[in-house]
Amino acid sequence: MSVLPTDIYPYGAASMPGYDGSSTVTAAITTTTATTFSVTANASFPQAGEFPILIDTEMMWVTQGAGTNNWTVIRGMFGTTAATHLINANVYTPSGGQVDFLTGVAFSDITAGDSLDAISSSTLDVKQIVSAAGRDTAGNFVTGKTATLNGQTAVTGLGSTQTFNRLLFLGLSSGTTLTSAPLTAGATSMTVTAATNFPSSGNYNILMGREILTVTAGQSTTTWTVTRAALGSTATAHQSGDSIYLLPFGDVAVYDHTAVISAHTMQTGAAQSTGTTPAVAKLQSGDGASVSIGQLIIVTNNSPAGVQSMIRQITAITGYGTDFVAVDRDWDTIPTSATTYGIYNGWKMPFKVGAGVGTTSTMQITNIQRFLWGAVADVPAGSQRIYYEKVFVVNNNLATDLTASTIQIASDTPGLPGTAVLDIALAKNANSTFVAINRQTLPTNDDTSALTFVTQPAAVNVIANSQAIVHSASAFNAAGAQAVWLRLTLPAGTTAYKGAADLRTQGTTI
Repeated sequence: MSVLPTDIYPYGAASMPGYDGSSTVTAAITTTTATTFSVTANASFPQAGEFPILIDTEMMWVTQGAGTNNWTVIRGMFGTTAATHLINANVYTPSGGQVDFLTGVAFSDITAGDSLDAISSSTLDVKQIVSAAGRDTAGNFVTGKTATLNGQTAVTGLGSTQTFNRLLFLGLSSGTTLTSAPLTAGATSMTVTAATNFPSSGNYNILMGREILTVTAGQSTTTWTVTRAALGSTATAHQSGDSIYLLPFGDVAVYDHTAVISAHTMQTGAAQSTGTTPAVAKLQSGDGASVSIGQLIIVTNNSPAGVQSMIRQITAITGYGTDFVAVDRDWDTIPTSATTYGIYNGWKMPFKVGAGVGTTSTMQITNIQRFLWGAVADVPAGSQRIYYEKVFVVNNNLATDLTASTIQIASDTPGLPGTAVLDIALAKNANSTFVAINRQTLPTNDDTSALTFVTQPAAVNVIANSQAIVHSASAFNAAGAQAVWLRLTLPAGTTAYKGAADLRTQGTTI
């Protein structure tokens, strides 16, 4: 067994802010169980959805009240301890923290000026609501553009006719709200406002805050029996009015309406992974020279039976032969010369990750964020700005370590504008949990010692675990989570940038 390129997956940290929130509480938080409080201002925080905050050393998760000064929160999140806080205590959108296995990180881009479509690899996904945020062609930030999935049939026009220049965030939209008040961390029964947007039979997973719960009974009613803390998540309390999201049963892709390649046919020779090489696809003659790493392959027919709507991301375009590309996971059913496909620019929320025969794991990603999104330069006569963001490289192989490993940002396409610089620094401990008060504050350490930033592209040696990104015998491998701090330096007046990058991890395996 070896560690395949597709075993290495980028996850987000507990906090990957696209905002620079700063405020204060209007009154003391006098207990460790209080779940509502007010702040003096909200304009620099997200105006919709849910998000993390930091007060003193306690991280919280805001579940209600975005866009107002009155928030409902989950206390003591991401390994921190609930505490009391004085009046006028500072409130920040922090940067960093522990690995978040619900968050994926995107380094690829979409085509400017196109609308977005959505599709699932599963016929069961007909209730899930996906939501996208990004920038339009005028540079305006647009959010909350949603569509309800229709299984393996593409839904055209996410957000109706909205066109996007950049995709910044992809996640789920609320299907109902909690009416139980409150739902304690140990409760196994809950009531909801409505069940219309959820399956009427069979078990399914839901998301509340950062906890995944499995609904096991009551599916056609508004009273559900649930199993707590599913898929490696942590059970927390939830309040009446908190949003509930239905998780997909398959991979979900959101992508440009206009295909890069449409209705082409694979050649004979597409191969299932053996556990020592990635799964590959042999594209139609000439297509290998027309595709790029990060693009999506979406199968568009049902020949052979079972291949319909398989969604794979291209991870390599060289090294496997003419017109062969490597993909991010084994094929569920091996494509043949009768298999048609399209190639698209877009993102995939994977239902499973990992590679190698029998080694894929259910690692439900509930949202994907573009790294360092929302970073802006000051006006031409202003000041330089520096942004820090933390991501994690995780080894999802279940048997083998990646040794003598290095990490780098191998390419920016196109190059960064002007004199802007992207650096990286690697934490010296696995699963570093250090959090900075905001994304413009230097992360002073990685739990034990100072960080050393290296200008990219340049390979940086992993230090933790004697330069190994270690495996785990089960999913949610915090021990193999190598923290990567990204530092983006933007001189005053740096022009807007649209591009893609390649977070490259290399090493040695057996």
